[in-house]
Amino acid sequence: MCVSLDVMPKRRDEHSPWSAPVQGALYGAKALATGAGPLFFAAMFAGFTKTDSPLPYFPGAFALSH
Repeated sequence: MCVSLDVMPKRRDEHSPWSAPVQGALYGAKALATGAGPLFFAAMFAGFTKTDSPLPYFPGAFALSH
């Protein structure tokens, strides 16, 4: 799934009063995902590669998700 951040109009006269808050929310969500994404995937990878984990040992689990 991909979300484009260029959803706001490019021309200055086409901006509506809600365009700045919407664009700010999109950039905030992008920043949150940029920080939280690697932490989430590192924890999941550790769960699949530790020997004492209840999950099966399968380091290639995330290679299949692409």
